[in-house]
Amino acid sequence: MKKLFLYFLSFFLIFSCSQDDSITLDNISDAELIELIKNYDHKVEVSAEEIPLSAENYMIENLINSTPQQRYLAHDLGYEVKMQRNGRNLNYILTSMYIYFNIDGDVLLNDYYDQDEDGNYDCDEDWEEELCFDILFPIEFTMPDSSVHVANNEDDLYDIIDSWYEDHPDVDEEPEIHFPIEIVWHSESENGGEEEEVIEINSMDELDEFYEMCEDWEWDDEDWEEELCFDILFPIEFTMPDGSVHVANNEDDLYDIIDSWYEDHPDVDEEPEIHFPIEIVWYSESENGGEEEEVIEINSMDELDEFYEMCED
Repeated sequence: MKKLFLYFLSFFLIFSCSQDDSITLDNISDAELIELIKNYDHKVEVSAEEIPLSAENYMIENLINSTPQQRYLAHDLGYEVKMQRNGRNLNYILTSMYIYFNIDGDVLLNDYYDQDEDGNYDCDEDWEEELCFDILFPIEFTMPDSSVHVANNEDDLYDIIDSWYEDHPDVDEEPEIHFPIEIVWHSESENGGEEEEVIEINSMDELDEFYEMCEDWEWDDEDWEEELCFDILFPIEFTMPDGSVHVANNEDDLYDIIDSWYEDHPDVDEEPEIHFPIEIVWYSESENGGEEEEVIEINSMDELDEFYEMCED
């Protein structure tokens, strides 16, 4: 309903501006005005000299980790500025973010852009943390001198790009990724775990849509761990993606083995495979209100998922 309201409000404002240039937006919140600017279909690109100086100064003083790329005017509403994150990180290269100003050059904030409600734009600091999917390699890209390169993993990408900029210290333009690429989208499954989906991305606009969806991704690792109502009994045996078999004698041992293996195999995305059966200690409430424990044998991942589901209750 709110989007429908904003649509009609936007239509009304566009029509009215053609009749009366004195339209004011005093009764519209920052969040509503941001939506109007986003959804305005006839934004016009403007230069840095055509945007209010206060807006340019705000970006210089507060968005030190990013650089304005394009500035757009939504007639009588305000400005949308597309920012590029400074750095050679894959997330920085592939993504853009936007900041919005009213027609006078005052920054516009909403619950997302000012999450801690301190009146400052937060996204510049938190940008990298928003990523909720992985890029699948290899990917092909063109550097500003039109040279084409292929990166087989993220480290390879950084090495190629860093080396190129060392040889071209006066160049500020960013690399251009060749589409289509594939991403692994992470989401929460019905049983509270994580599921993955491989999705083909055909343009930067399409990729931006997935970054926007990351803003609403609320799966919380910390909360998930607190919901666990049983313990895994060690030792457990598991197989890594190269077929090597390992035994972990406790949780720290498990983390050390897995972390060490992936450090030696940075190009591998597959997960370890647990050997069943394993045993868990199931915790429940006794008749007298205390806690009782039961050792249960688990024979498959599906069976283990059933216990995770029971933890939710």
